[in-house]
Amino acid sequence: MTDPRLFDQDTATEVRDTPGSGDEPHGERPPVGASRPPDAYPPPDEPAVHPGAGSGPPLDAREYVRVGQPPGPIRKVLFTTLGVLIVLGVLVGSAGLWIQRQINPTGGPGDALSITIPSGSTVDDIASQLAEEGVVSNPTVFRYYLRWKRIDSFQAGEYTLVENSAFGDVIDTLAAGPAPPETDRFTVPEGLTLDEITELLDEDVPGFDADEVSGALIRMESPWRPGNIDSWEGLLFPDTYEYNTDDNTQEILQRMKDQFDQVARSVGLDPWMNIDPATLANTGLTAYDHIIIASMIEEEARLSEEHAMMSRVIHNRLALGMNLGIDATVLYARGPERDGPLTDADLAIDSPYNTRLNPGLPPTPIAAPSRSALDAALHPAEGPWLYYVLAGEDGSHFFTDDYDEFLRVRDESRAAGLF
Repeated sequence: MTDPRLFDQDTATEVRDTPGSGDEPHGERPPVGASRPPDAYPPPDEPAVHPGAGSGPPLDAREYVRVGQPPGPIRKVLFTTLGVLIVLGVLVGSAGLWIQRQINPTGGPGDALSITIPSGSTVDDIASQLAEEGVVSNPTVFRYYLRWKRIDSFQAGEYTLVENSAFGDVIDTLAAGPAPPETDRFTVPEGLTLDEITELLDEDVPGFDADEVSGALIRMESPWRPGNIDSWEGLLFPDTYEYNTDDNTQEILQRMKDQFDQVARSVGLDPWMNIDPATLANTGLTAYDHIIIASMIEEEARLSEEHAMMSRVIHNRLALGMNLGIDATVLYARGPERDGPLTDADLAIDSPYNTRLNPGLPPTPIAAPSRSALDAALHPAEGPWLYYVLAGEDGSHFFTDDYDEFLRVRDESRAAGLF
């Protein structure tokens, strides 16, 4: 039982002495509850009734609760900030998870693809291309990933990439560079005409198209041709070439032209030799003239060791103003069918290439000369020879400056069935 001296049951609060309250002398205080008669307190087994409760049910004092104070402005700010941080944390976590799935996609890799990155592509171009091919899931995220990695370029070329790849795997493949292109070889023998070279390449090289040769040659330039010559005869070097299997007609012809330029210069030819730069007049045999001579040597000689001697015969005849009388030029004038012996009709062909009838050099080379023939044309052997004739089964020739001796050996060789 609660001591009535300690609590006022009506207010459920502790009663404290207040100096100077009421009419009691200072220092004296009435006993607790003295202001109410004793019978005003309910018996111990009856519930206390709060004054002013009206007719409602009585309340037990033990049912009273302490009501907390409402939050102040600082607490409101703290609660609001905490809520915002929680929301932001959820959003950032979700975004981070999404970005991570772009960088390392789920579902495993897909099919392997062959993708060619064009020359001049930026990383933005590459990101768009890879997204279109399904290699990366999001081009924008991939662009920012590359910038984060400080990667600003990749080498152009062909790559094998996989659909639905992780960004790291794509970068590793691109950083390693393109796979080396598949290559093959073709061989152009010495002594072929331009038409014969075209036919050979059209048959042997997958990317070569004979119908595109004329257009390709028009787009090329040669330092060796005079301004009045359009022909490319003799200006593509005969050699064995390694080429990329996706090379086209233009690229293949350009390589043969570049090789010719390099070889011609290496033997000492100069595009401006014996040309007056002021008048462009010829002061002697030009580089193009020497290429024409080399083409005749290539067609006439069977042994490379005779190239320089055959060159001397041509130079000696030109110096004396004699007709060259070279059968290979007549065969060129005859046309594509160059095989078979010359006939009287062939020797009478009205063509600037018929050196039996016309003095001087033919207007263009008649075949693709070798390095040996080019060198011999520029550096003929020393000798007085004016004639040569086939004299051995190995293809060797007899050289002389005596016409009667030439006729005698010619008859002997003909009797032996050499020609």
